[in-house]
Amino acid sequence: MSNAYTATNSAPLATLPTTNGVIQNFFAGSANTGASTFAPDGLATAPILGLGGSPLQGGEIISGGLVTLISYVGSALNSGALCWVLFECAGGAQQVATGTASQQAATVGQVPGANLFVNGLMRVDQRNNGASQTFTAAAAIAYCIDQWYGSCTGANVTGQRASLAGGYTFTGLASNTGTLFGQRIESYNSAQFISANVTVQAKISSTSITSVTWNAYYANTQDNFASKTLISTGTITVTSTPTVYNFTFNAGANAANGIAIEFVTGALLATQTLSYSAAKLELGSAATVLQPTLYSADLAASQRYGYQAPVSTVVRQVVTNANIGTENAWLWLPVEMRAAPTVPTVSWTTTAATSISVLDVTTRSITWQFSETTANSATGIANSASFFVSAVL
Repeated sequence: MSNAYTATNSAPLATLPTTNGVIQNFFAGSANTGASTFAPDGLATAPILGLGGSPLQGGEIISGGLVTLISYVGSALNSGALCWVLFECAGGAQQVATGTASQQAATVGQVPGANLFVNGLMRVDQRNNGASQTFTAAAAIAYCIDQWYGSCTGANVTGQRASLAGGYTFTGLASNTGTLFGQRIESYNSAQFISANVTVQAKISSTSITSVTWNAYYANTQDNFASKTLISTGTITVTSTPTVYNFTFNAGANAANGIAIEFVTGALLATQTLSYSAAKLELGSAATVLQPTLYSADLAASQRYGYQAPVSTVVRQVVTNANIGTENAWLWLPVEMRAAPTVPTVSWTTTAATSISVLDVTTRSITWQFSETTANSATGIANSASFFVSAVL
């Protein structure tokens, strides 16, 4: 077995060490792939721990490498029983403890990777501004907090941003049979995942649900999730205590089409809750620390996919007894959107215009055309209610 190491000393040990500091050197016949053990001179095995005090994970010992182990017997490691601490293996990865001071080495988990989820902290909520939203049973997915969507089966559920700090909570209803929560990552961002390992982490808790299934998909055509193919799936056991869970999968050759990550559960009944927060999607096989972000940065990233235009965002000034005929008004979008957005019917503060229609839509602006046959007042024309333009996947 590649993870069970043995060695024969020129002066064999009669018994296993009962004190610290016994050194063993040997050339490894194979690389380790995970937690490992050592048994000298035909004696009993004991675990090999890294300098960080944890079991080996793989790659700390390489084939042909000169391994140096030191015995340790004490309360700090292995519950007081004998273990062997890997002091060195030339060419192998070195385990370190979690750094806590400026001059100490950092673990991989302490070096943050870029988060490819948009609005991973789930703070931006342009559509509802923290208000509750109802998800209709058996309906298509509905977007909620920015870039995240949900759906349900059996009976309706409600969802709501947990707080200004972020997070999203579903509340169940009698006869509900399941929930879904997810995000789609556009091709420009997912292209870097081609045939690479990616890791997802999220903080999840529920007052009733104990099992959450995660599914990773790729879109069958670029940025079009009407048809998608499963990449990988798994199950997370959750509790009522908010806990960060993570999983890793290989995104495969079709990652450049766009990827969807979805969390699926069974029934969420009346008054029962299910909460998500602190989500991260990153390259690599290790979950790294989720860094705080500026709200303004999260908002700008979210506005690539949707923009809530406030009241009086679109304004065309009008002079009394002028502007009879056809004129245009514009909305300049705050960031370039993923695609030309869908524009809803807009309410206007005018009675003089006989027709108002969308003339042109681009990723940077929207143009309306106003047709007037009578003179207008000097109050001007503006949208009288906020509206949401969408370029979601």
